[in-house]
Amino acid sequence: MSSMPDSHNEKKGLRSRSWRLSYRTSSTIIDGRPVDMLHDFYIPALQLAVRYDRVAGYFRSTSLAAASQGFSSFVARKGKMRLIVGADLEPDDVKAILRGDAQRLESRLNDELQQPDTWPERVRNGVTLLAWMVANGYLEVRVGFRLHKVTGEPIAFDDVDDGYVHEKWFIMCDEFGNRMYGSGTLNESKTALVLNAENLDVHCDWKGETDRERVEEAIQSFEKLWNGEVPHLPVLTLPEAVHRRLVQFAEGVVQPVEVDGTSAAPMPSVVPPSAMERLKFAVLRDGPRMPGGRYVGMETAPVDPWPHQKVVVRRLVETWPYSYLLCDEVGLGKTIEAGLAFRSLYLSGLAKRILIAAPAGLTPQWQRQMASKMLMSFGRVCTAPGISHDYVFPYTEQRPADSMYEPDLTIISTGLLSRQERVSDLRRAESFDIVLVDEAHAARRSNPTKGTGALPEYGQLYKTLQNELRPKAKSLWLATATPMQIHPVEVYDLLALSNRVGIFQFDPTLTHEFYSVIDKLVREREPNAEEWTFLRRAVSAIRDQDPMLWRFFEQNVIDGRIRTTVNRWLEFGQAPRGKDRERMLRLIFSAAPLSRVMMRHTRKLLEVYRTNGQLQQNLAKRHVQPLRPISFNSLERRIYDQLEEYCKGLTAQIQQHGDRQHRMMSFLLSFLRLRFASSLYAFQETMKRRLQKVEATLRHQRGESVRGAEEERSLVDLIQEYEEDDDAVAVESLLHGRSTADLEWEQSRIQEMLRDMEHLNGDSSKMRELLATLDQRRIGSTSRFKQTVIFTRFYDTLTDIVRRLQHSRPDMRLGTYSGQGATWFNPDSNRMMNVDREEVKERFLRGEIDILVCTDAAAEGLNLQTADMLINFDLGWNPMKIEQRIGRIDRIGQKYEHIFVVNLCYEGSEEEVVYGRLLNRLMQANLIVGTQQISLLPVEPDEFRQLAEGTLTPEELEQRSIERLAQQKQQTARMEIPPEELFDIYRRLTETSSKSAVPVNLEAIWDTLAGSVTLQSAGCVVKRTIDETYMEVNGIDGTIDETYMEVNGIDGIPDGTVLTISRRLYEEGLAESGRRVHFASYGDPLFESLLTYMGQWELPACIRKISVAVEGFEGVEVVGYAVVCRGAGGIREIRLIRSWRELQGITLLEEEAISDHETEVLREQLTALAREEFEPYLAAERIERENRRAARVQELLNCWIVRDLLQVKAGSDVDGAPFWPTLREAENMAEERDRVLISEMPLDILRTYQQHLAYDCTLPSMGDKAPVHVPRFALKAAVDAAKRAAEAMKTKRSELLVSRVIARLERDAAELRRLIASNAP
Repeated sequence: MSSMPDSHNEKKGLRSRSWRLSYRTSSTIIDGRPVDMLHDFYIPALQLAVRYDRVAGYFRSTSLAAASQGFSSFVARKGKMRLIVGADLEPDDVKAILRGDAQRLESRLNDELQQPDTWPERVRNGVTLLAWMVANGYLEVRVGFRLHKVTGEPIAFDDVDDGYVHEKWFIMCDEFGNRMYGSGTLNESKTALVLNAENLDVHCDWKGETDRERVEEAIQSFEKLWNGEVPHLPVLTLPEAVHRRLVQFAEGVVQPVEVDGTSAAPMPSVVPPSAMERLKFAVLRDGPRMPGGRYVGMETAPVDPWPHQKVVVRRLVETWPYSYLLCDEVGLGKTIEAGLAFRSLYLSGLAKRILIAAPAGLTPQWQRQMASKMLMSFGRVCTAPGISHDYVFPYTEQRPADSMYEPDLTIISTGLLSRQERVSDLRRAESFDIVLVDEAHAARRSNPTKGTGALPEYGQLYKTLQNELRPKAKSLWLATATPMQIHPVEVYDLLALSNRVGIFQFDPTLTHEFYSVIDKLVREREPNAEEWTFLRRAVSAIRDQDPMLWRFFEQNVIDGRIRTTVNRWLEFGQAPRGKDRERMLRLIFSAAPLSRVMMRHTRKLLEVYRTNGQLQQNLAKRHVQPLRPISFNSLERRIYDQLEEYCKGLTAQIQQHGDRQHRMMSFLLSFLRLRFASSLYAFQETMKRRLQKVEATLRHQRGESVRGAEEERSLVDLIQEYEEDDDAVAVESLLHGRSTADLEWEQSRIQEMLRDMEHLNGDSSKMRELLATLDQRRIGSTSRFKQTVIFTRFYDTLTDIVRRLQHSRPDMRLGTYSGQGATWFNPDSNRMMNVDREEVKERFLRGEIDILVCTDAAAEGLNLQTADMLINFDLGWNPMKIEQRIGRIDRIGQKYEHIFVVNLCYEGSEEEVVYGRLLNRLMQANLIVGTQQISLLPVEPDEFRQLAEGTLTPEELEQRSIERLAQQKQQTARMEIPPEELFDIYRRLTETSSKSAVPVNLEAIWDTLAGSVTLQSAGCVVKRTIDETYMEVNGIDGTIDETYMEVNGIDGIPDGTVLTISRRLYEEGLAESGRRVHFASYGDPLFESLLTYMGQWELPACIRKISVAVEGFEGVEVVGYAVVCRGAGGIREIRLIRSWRELQGITLLEEEAISDHETEVLREQLTALAREEFEPYLAAERIERENRRAARVQELLNCWIVRDLLQVKAGSDVDGAPFWPTLREAENMAEERDRVLISEMPLDILRTYQQHLAYDCTLPSMGDKAPVHVPRFALKAAVDAAKRAAEAMKTKRSELLVSRVIARLERDAAELRRLIASNAP
C-alpha cells in the first residue's frame, strides 16, 4: 500500500490543480459554460499522470474511441496505461472462448474493427489514438468476460440479473505518488460515439483518509481484475492478430489527435545527425560512384538474381561497352540480367542513355519490369496524336516530346524503330550508351535456307540495326531465346553486329567452317593439320583482339591441368592428344566465335547448380498433362462451320485486290480463328466490332484506319502474339478500297453468325472442362481452392471466364491480371475490386486469392510460385509464349516439388495437331526430351496458319520438325559449352569476384537507416511483421520475421511511408495495410528523398569528400571520403574511406580538421584506384577497331583468293567466260583439294596483319605479291563471298561474265583497303 503523499508534493503533479468532487455533463458549469469532459478533465489530468489504469466500455470502435479521451496528453509524459474492456459477445461465443477457442475470440474482436472507412471521423480519430498508444508501447489492452455470479454460465456483459452493474472507473498516478480514482456510470451506445454525456465522481488520495481508502480499494480491485483473479470476470490478453490489426490503424501517425481533432501531444524535435551518421549517409549517397561502385546497382536491387544471372550481370558490367548476345532459354531471366546491368551501369554514371527496343506487345512489360524490379523510370514511346512518352514510375504520366529518342531512358517498339519514315528521327538522336533489342531473332534475313553463300535478304529491322542503330550504340545487346530458328546463318547475322569476333564478323562461311571443325572434335573424329591450325590461330588471335576476354580465359577457363598443353599448342603448334584434347575442348568452345559474344544458359545448368549445392531454392518437376481435346457441341459446330464459310468467301472477295491484300487476308482470318479457339465470347465480340466497322465504311463514316505495309505488320504481330490483348487492328483491317457489294456481302455473313451466337447462354464445352478441373482442386468442403493460374491470350476471354466462374462459384476467391489492369474478389464486400496489378500479385502470393486469371499482355516477370497448377485456356500459335506462361509458376523457389500444366483446346484444331499429336510423336521418338517440351517445338506461327488454310499437312509439318530438331541437336553440340563445363567456369569466376565486396549493399543501407538517431527523433520507427498467412501458404514452420521502417516527420515524404530491404516484403506487401511498400534503394523516389533530407547537414571539418574524374568518360567520377580518426595507440590518423564497411570500428576525431595537403595525398590514391578500375573500359573502343580491321582483312583476302581462282579457271578467256559455271569449277577444285596455291596475294596486307589470318603462310621478304597455299575452309569462304558479290550485281545469271565480277571484286578490294587503312566504323 502506498502511504499518504508528503507535504513536499503539495503543489506538484496531480495536486497542482484543483479537481471537482464530481463532473456531470448535465449540471456542471465551468466559467459560465457546460463542462467539456475532454478538455476540462481528461487532458488536464493525463498531462500530469504517468500511470493510468482504466475499466470501461466494450471492445468495439465507438467504445474504444470513447476510452481514448485525453491520451494525446499522456504521450508527453511517457506514461503507461492498462485498459480492460468488455467483450460484447453472445454467451455461446464466450463459452467457446473460455474453453480455449482462441480463433473465435480473434475473429469476433476483429469483426469489431472492420470497414473503418465507414466510421465517423471522431470514431476514427479515437480508435487511431488508442491504437497509436498500443503501437508505441504506452498501452496494453485486455478483454473481460461475464459469468453469472451464481450459476457460472456465460452471460452478456451488460446483464444485471446477478446484481452486477458495469461501470467505468480508473486510477491515475503521477511521478510523485499522488493518485486519483474516478468512477461513473457507463453512458455508451453500441452504434454511436457518445461524448460529453457522463457523470464522474473523483477521489484524490491526498484529500483525506476516506478518499485514500477508496483509492487503495480501487487499485486492489484493478490488480485482481487484470490478473484474472475475479471468478465472475475472467480477463484474457488481446490475441496477437487483433493486436496487429489495431496497430495498423496507427501506421503513419506522427502526432496523434483526440476524437475532436485536437492534440496535446508535442511534435517530435529532430536531433541533428552526429558526424559519423552524416558520413554514413554520405557514403550511401555516393556508393555507386565509389571504387567498385559499378556493382552496387545489382547488389541493391529489389530482385535477387540466380547464380547464373549474377555471372552474366558481372560480365556485362565489367566488360562494358562490349556488345553481346543474351540467349538464355525461355524463363531463365534475360530481362532480369539486362535490367540489373542497366541499373549498375546507370547508377555508376557509366551509361547515361539506354534504349530498349522490343516487339510492341512486350514494351509495357519491359517498362513495368524496369520500374518494379530495377527502380528505373523508362519512357515508352507513343506517336499518336503526337510524339510523347508514357511513364509508369514513379507515377503514371505522359510527357510530350520533340523526338522519340529524347529521354535518356527510352523504350520503343521494334516496329516503330524500323519504320522507314522514322529513320530520320534516329539519325538525329543522340548516341546511346546501351541499346538492347529484345526478340532479336526477328532481325533476320528472309532467305536463311539458302545458306551462307546466298546474298542475304534482310528485313527492315536488321537493316535499321546494321545501318542506323549500330553506329549510334556504344554497346549493343541482342536478346533472344532462339538465336537460330531455321539455319545457323541467322545467328551468324547477329554475330556480324557485335564488332568483337575478328575475322568471323562479316564472313558467315568461315564461321560455319569453324563449327564444322568443332563438330569433328565432338564426334571424336580427327581434324586435319590445316583444321588444327585454323583452331589454333583463331584461339591465339584473341590475345591481341580481345585481351580482356583472354584474361577471362586464363583465370577461369584454362585450369592447371591444361595450362602447359595450351602453351605448347599455341606457341609451337603441338596439337593436343588423348585426355588433354578432351580437356582442351572447353577452351576451344569458349574461344569459338559465338561463345566470345553469346551468353546462353539452359535449365540443365540450373540442375547442375542444384546438384552442386549452389542453388538452394527448389526446382520443381513439371508435369504437362495429356492434352484434352474438347469436342464441339452442336451450336459451336454450326458457328465454326459458318466461320470457315466466311473465311472462304472473304478470301474470294479479296483475291481480286492483289497479292498484298491476299496476304493480309490470310493473317486476318488466322486471327479470327485464334479468337474462336480462345472463346466463343471473344469471337462474338470481335465480330460485333467488325460489323460496326463494316457498316461505318458503308455509310462512308469510317475513321482513320491503318493501311498498307503498316497494316500488314500489325496483323503479323497479332499472329506472332506480340501485340496487346485486344482486336483493334483486326476489326479495322481490309476495309479500304472495297466495293459496296463486297462490303454488303461481309455485313450479311457477320449478321448471320451473330444471330446464331445470341443463343450462347450456357457454358461452352471448354468452360465446362475448366469448371470440372477447378472442382477437383476445391479444398475439402470449404469455399477455398488450391491456388491455380489460368492463362488466356485475350482480355475478352478473361472477362467471360471470370463472369462464368462468379456465376457458378460465387464464393470463389478470384483475381485478374491483364494489360487492362487488375481486380480481386473482396469477401468482405462480396464484390470484385479494381486495384493495381502489384496489389493483386501481392494478395496472390499471400494466399488471399485462389484462382488468378491472366492474359499474356501482363505476364512477363510475374512470379506466382505459390501455385502448383497452370491452365492454358487457349493455346496460341507461338510455342515460346506458352512456355513463358508456364514459367510464371515453374520458377526457381517454387513451393511445390511437382507442378502441373493443363492445356485446353478444341479437337481437330491446329493447336491440337501441334501441341497434341505432333508433340507426342516427337517425344515418343525421343526427339524432344526434358521438362520444357513445348518450348522445343520447332514450329513457326506461320506454319499454324498454313495448317489452318490447308497449304501444309500435319505429315509435312512432322517431317519438317524432325529435320529441324536433328539440325538443332547438331548445332547445339557444336555451339554450346556443356553445362557441366560452364558451371566449372562460373564457379571459378564467382570465387574470384566474391573477393571484391561492393562499397554499399543492402545491409549497409538498412544498418544506416535503422540506426539513425536523427530519423528516430523525427518520428521514424523500425517495425517487424510476422506474416502467418505466408507461412501457412508456403508450409513454413516457425516465423518469418520481416523488418521495415515506417517513415514519419520527413519533409517531402508522406507520413506512414514504408521502407524495407526485404525483397519478400517488397514483393508481397504488408497484409491488410493498404500501403505500398517501398524498397529502400537507389531509384525509389522516397528513398532518394530520405537521402536528400539527411544531406542537408554539412559534413564537419574532420570529413572531406574527394572526387576524381575518370579519363575518357565524360561526367563519370570516382568518389571517396577523407576522414580524421583515432588510429592505433590513439594517434591521429588520416584514412581514405572507399566503402561503407570501412566505417566499422573507427572513431572520428570531430575536433580535428583535414588539411589540403592531406586531402591531395588521398586524392592521388583515389586517382590510382580509378585508373586501375576503368582502364580496361578505355581499351574497349580500340579492341572493337582491331576486330573490325581483322574482319575487313578477311573480306579483302576473300576478294583476292576468288579473283585468282576465277582467273585460273577462266584461263585466257577471262573477258568472255561465264561467271557461274566458272565459279562452279573453282568450287569443285576447293572441295577436291586440301590446299590451293593462290599466286598473287597482297604482301603488305599479309605482312601487317599476319596475326589475324586463319592459316599459316610463309612470306617473302621482298615484292608486293606473295604466293600462299590457302586451305579448303578459306577457299570455301572466298567462293561464297564471290557468290554474294555476284548476286548483289542483280544481273541475269546466264549473262554475268567473270570479267565483270572480277572488276567488282577489285573495286571492293580497293574500298576495303581504304577502310583498313583508316579503320573507319
